[in-house]
Amino acid sequence: MEPNRRENSTHLESIRYSRGNLKVLDQLCVPQELVYCELTSVSDGIHAIKTMQVRGAPLIAIVGCLSLGVHLNSMESSAFHDSAEFLTFLEKNIQDLIDARPTAVNMRREGHRLIQFAKELARNNESVENLRLRFTLWHFLYHWRENISLCNVQTIAHAQTL
Repeated sequence: MEPNRRENSTHLESIRYSRGNLKVLDQLCVPQELVYCELTSVSDGIHAIKTMQVRGAPLIAIVGCLSLGVHLNSMESSAFHDSAEFLTFLEKNIQDLIDARPTAVNMRREGHRLIQFAKELARNNESVENLRLRFTLWHFLYHWRENISLCNVQTIAHAQTL
């Protein structure tokens, strides 16, 4: 995880995401400071979840799954030799994210949903690169966009009560 950076904003966002770049509001610092932490890997996501920099089942699931997506996005195309290796990577990392906060039911549900989707893609005998790209695209474009907006709205509503 890169060092924390203070940033000014006209409104409070719990997550800031642009392609390959994920920042989360460090909830350990709120309301005294607004500090965003950049997450670049699954291990960064695990750290943010374990240390309670992110809280609440929906946000934990989003941060966990997006950290996996950012990690995959940064990997070389040749990182996986076959679909079985890709699936093993996903299952291990998703389980590590689930174990980071075992009581976060949303992370467990969404993690298992991602694994099922990857297995369905793998059954089509696509190349590993197509599998990785299709999984990442679905993961980012269709699954999390709406949820990120929802978490940011909830964070804004909570901040107004402080």
